[in-house]
Amino acid sequence: LRMAANEAAMGLEKARRLGEQRREAEQLERRVAERTRQLTAVNKALWKEVQERKRAEQRLSTEHAVTQALAESGTLAQATPHVLQAIGEGMDWAWGAFWIVDREADLLRCQGIWHGPDVLSREFDETCRETTFTRGRGVLGQVWQSGEASRAAFASRAGLRAATAFPVLLGGETLGVVEFFSRRVRAPDREQLAAMCAIGSQIGQVIERKRAEEATVFERTRLASELHDTLMQGFTGVTLQLQAVLQRSLAEGRDDAAALARALSLADATLREARHMVWDMRAPELGEHDLPDALEHSVRRVVDAGQTDLRFVVSGDSQRLAPAVETAVLRIAREAVTNAVKHADPRVVVIDLVYEPAAVRLSVRDDGPGLQGPKAEAAADGGHWGIVGMRERARRVGGTLEISSAPGRGTT
Repeated sequence: LRMAANEAAMGLEKARRLGEQRREAEQLERRVAERTRQLTAVNKALWKEVQERKRAEQRLSTEHAVTQALAESGTLAQATPHVLQAIGEGMDWAWGAFWIVDREADLLRCQGIWHGPDVLSREFDETCRETTFTRGRGVLGQVWQSGEASRAAFASRAGLRAATAFPVLLGGETLGVVEFFSRRVRAPDREQLAAMCAIGSQIGQVIERKRAEEATVFERTRLASELHDTLMQGFTGVTLQLQAVLQRSLAEGRDDAAALARALSLADATLREARHMVWDMRAPELGEHDLPDALEHSVRRVVDAGQTDLRFVVSGDSQRLAPAVETAVLRIAREAVTNAVKHADPRVVVIDLVYEPAAVRLSVRDDGPGLQGPKAEAAADGGHWGIVGMRERARRVGGTLEISSAPGRGTT
């Protein structure tokens, strides 16, 4: 009996110890689980904070790159590919486009397109370049008018999915719309959207500044042309008359010859000063360089935005031209090169500047696919790609603009 009692007591003690061990193990498991949850929460919070910091740094870096692109580019057309690339690469988008408001036509037109190196979007790109939007039409027209829509039917052809579009604003006016597409579905990011809207406002300020600069250059050129054609021509006639009178006075031995000589000298000095003032009213680039250097420097900045090879040739006796003529040549060349790079995707653009005894001839040739169909008709009518503006610039200085193109033979 005593042995049985001892065995029973030992069994009870063993059971008690096992129970305590089980409870201790369960408590330990609960503590481990709780600690694991705490560590997981801390890790998640830390990971979230790291990601937020990375996104913040990414946004700041993107804004800096956009600011630099806008500051280093002479025109909005030159800045557009760099701005789109900065936003696209900095914020992980696959494709982007900038649409600008055509105030005269009251339409949105595609100003420029960028896409990542692995995005095959030629058909989509062509569709965008040939499409315009009215207020309220599609996502772009609705952003222009402060609305929302979807362009997934077009974007799906290029394998694109999520999209965002934001307005380019100045004050309360929408000057354009920037859109971006991604290949993956993306959750809304308020901070990124705020950064993109800030970039939109920054672009808006640049657009307004560039327009003001263009208006200033246009007015300076117009005034220079009018001064050259009216006041200076008339003053030149006065000096010629004074010279004739002085010659007769000297031949006749009259006493007023000395006074006439002084008047002629003063007229010549005034004419030279007026001529210098007119020359100073030329385009800013021409204030620092002669026409060939200013022209090459200006168009090379356009070409450097892509992979196009620029070849620049000057022939004839380089000479100073009237400021209105030099400004017109500079602006037409830059617009023509911008159009070639933007629409033709050429490997080579050749610029020939030929000085002739009584004229200057500018030729801009690309080896792109050439114009055909509606594009050729639009070019011939001057209703596309700034051709109206180029033709008007040429006309104002007594020149003409000619366009020749054929499928597979490029455009001149």
